[in-house]
Formats: sequence, C-alpha cells, structure tokens
Amino acid sequence: MKVAVSLLCLCLAVLFPAEGKPLHGVQFQGCTINIRLHELRKHCTAIIQHVSEGDSDIAIITNRILNSVKAVDRCCFLRELADFYLHAVFSHWNTVIPVLAKKHASPLANTVFIISQDLQACGCECGGDTLLKIQSVRKTFEKMEKNAGVEKALCDLEILLSWIERQL
Repeated sequence: MKVAVSLLCLCLAVLFPAEGKPLHGVQFQGCTINIRLHELRKHCTAIIQHVSEGDSDIAIITNRILNSVKAVDRCCFLRELADFYLHAVFSHWNTVIPVLAKKHASPLANTVFIISQDLQACGCECGGDTLLKIQSVRKTFEKMEKNAGVEKALCDLEILLSWIERQL
C-alpha cells in the first residue's frame, strides 16, 4: 500500500510541480497532450551531464528522422518513441546513471510514461513509413553495446525535446 501511495505522490509531483511551470499543449493529429517542457528539459539535462555521449558518429535519434515524420504520423511516432524509451532505455539505465543523477531519472521516466499513456488514449495509428523509422531507431540501439546504447539514447533526448518544442 505504501508503495502505491508513494508512486501516486511521485506521479502527482511530476504532473503538478510546486513551482507551477506552465503546461504546453502539443497537438498531434488532433490530440493534445500537455507537457511540462521546462521540467522535462531540466531532468533530461541533469542526467545528460552525468553520462557519456559516446560515439559521435552514431545517433539513435536524428533530426533527419524527426523532420521526415509526416504530420499525420507524429502522434504515433512519438508514442512509439516513448514506448522505446520506457522499455529499451529506462529499464536498463541503472548501470549507466550515477547516483547524483538518479533523483532526475524517475521524474523523467514518469513524464515519458504519462506522455505515452496520453498518446495511447488518442488512438493514433502509424503509417508504414513511420513504423520503418521506429524500427530503424530500435535496430541502431540494439546494434550498440547495452550501456553505450542507453547513454546515447539518453543524450539523444535533447534532439527529441527540441523536436517536440518545434511542434508547439
């Protein structure tokens, strides 16, 4: 019971932080998701400061991929990327993120989880081209050594956040 209450409090803290930073409504295929971009960026930046960027010749998420996603597929694409981060990246980051950055890890993962749930509720569908892009992201990640892939994916969150901000 205490775990459930703690998890609920953590989720509420992510959704309604005390400093009252504004929610940004991002439109994807007629579906609006509310994101606290300031909070998301704060936690992302704090984690990135503590992990290695790794091989600069390899990118898991690129501006080329993001910018090629059609407007009608953005909802599905972001949902699939959120799922990728939740299952492939965040589930393996304990060995990568130092203790100093762990206080930012849970709020970041919870925010991505909420985004994923919101997009799931929208019922957006993926076109074949979008599924190929997601598959490409997953394959690039899987080719890398696990810790290197997790670090690279965490660093690539900056690119993803900038893309989301451009959707405003």
